[in-house]
Amino acid sequence: MATVTREQAVDLLKKQVEEHFGVDELLEVYNELFPDEPFTEEEAHKDDTSLVERIVDHLKGGLEPEEIVEVWSLIFPRHRHVWYDEEEERFHYHESKPTLAE
Repeated sequence: MATVTREQAVDLLKKQVEEHFGVDELLEVYNELFPDEPFTEEEAHKDDTSLVERIVDHLKGGLEPEEIVEVWSLIFPRHRHVWYDEEEERFHYHESKPTLAE
């Protein structure tokens, strides 16, 4: 089980969005986070930079631990059992490796 601080958690989330997400993943996460301001596939393919910037700004905006856990499941869907320990002030999660069927 991996354990990270709040700052490390936000950094991991930002890095995944900035460096590893394609347009389709960005669009899915963006529309989940901002359902009242959805992007279309066409808009996303024209300018994915806006999606990245808005998602990263949201992540850096001082989310509560519960919100980080919710966003974590969107950005790292293969991670299991993500939770926040208030006493330790740490996030815990299991990294699930992809199987041949995935």
